Amino acid sequence: LAYILTECKAPGQELIWKLTETLWKETGKLWLDIFIEVILGCGLSNYLVDNEVPDTGLNRLFLIIVSESAYLIWKMQCEWIIKYEGQLDKHPSAPKVTAKWRSTISKWIQFKIIASNSGRFKNKVIPFKLVEKTWGKLLKTESLHSLRMQDITRFLVGIGLDNPP
Repeated sequence: LAYILTECKAPGQELIWKLTETLWKETGKLWLDIFIEVILGCGLSNYLVDNEVPDTGLNRLFLIIVSESAYLIWKMQCEWIIKYEGQLDKHPSAPKVTAKWRSTISKWIQFKIIASNSGRFKNKVIPFKLVEKTWGKLLKTESLHSLRMQDITRFLVGIGLDNPP
């Protein structure tokens, strides 16, 4: 697990972590070097507001982007090994890896915004304030409710790399 997620030199893994780092840096917070311990403990992050109160939005954001990036790396490696039997020419290209990562994060944002609709989901609703704390500052918008899919996609397209690994 540690090898696949952090050490493997197969295309994709390093690029996904660079994209994740670039997204995280939009928060203005320091990015940690990725080790297996950081990935496994991503749900235990403890970012604070004014060094006092846990920042639930930032902690959730770190959990989501690190765990989803790790899962995407795992899925891509499994597909390459199982479906394509490890053929080097079957590894996904950098643009394809980037598109898969953007799609993964975009779907998370869209799902959480939809799941915060109290009229639709009643007692299973995700509190909108929590969704706003998690994604609001990152998406730099006044109201997440007014976001359209194109807005999310446009934002994530801006999270690119000038010099991919």
